[in-house]
Amino acid sequence: MGKLVLPKTAAVTSNQNSQPKSNTPALLSLIFGILGFLVLPLIGSLLAIITGHMGRAKAKKGAGRGGLALAGLLLGYLALILTLFLGYWSISYYQQYTALAKQHMATQKTDNDEDSVYSDVGSDAALKMATLWVETRVAKGTNLNEVTEPLTLNPEEQKYWQKIDIRQGSIYAYPRSGSSEPLLLMSVQAGKKMQWACAGKIPREANDYCASL
Repeated sequence: MGKLVLPKTAAVTSNQNSQPKSNTPALLSLIFGILGFLVLPLIGSLLAIITGHMGRAKAKKGAGRGGLALAGLLLGYLALILTLFLGYWSISYYQQYTALAKQHMATQKTDNDEDSVYSDVGSDAALKMATLWVETRVAKGTNLNEVTEPLTLNPEEQKYWQKIDIRQGSIYAYPRSGSSEPLLLMSVQAGKKMQWACAGKIPREANDYCASL
């Protein structure tokens, strides 16, 4: 029998068909996936996912490099999930920081209001200080019945009052004008507001203040 000899052109064509087709999207997917972790967290991950799916589609048609496309897809999805998580965490942290900053500013304003009461001159100043002290404690979350403490009077206030005590949210002010009976300022909490009323014998030091309530 004679040998069968294929034409050279047919052999070349057969070798060309046996070589895998190029799969550029698969390679790009891997590159973008790496960049998504390093320098392009959002854009890189999205491009890695898009080119990864394109590379996988071409690999199924015989282009090869399916493993590169799969690796790019995994890196892209992981980078995207990490980016979204960090973004959510950053927004939550910023909101908490803003809330704390507003609370701190409100506390400073309340402290400044208390300082302004301390700077008042006259018999009414100590009473205003005492009522503001109770209102501040309640505003900060203390129950009205739990507000019990003595107040420190400055020299000007001591000219009118022997001492002022707060007992369960009510104010007991002992005048220096000879009366041993204290002035009682009773507090009533109406929602977020505090209402005050003078009770007992009203000394001359508190006439104007009690009339203004």
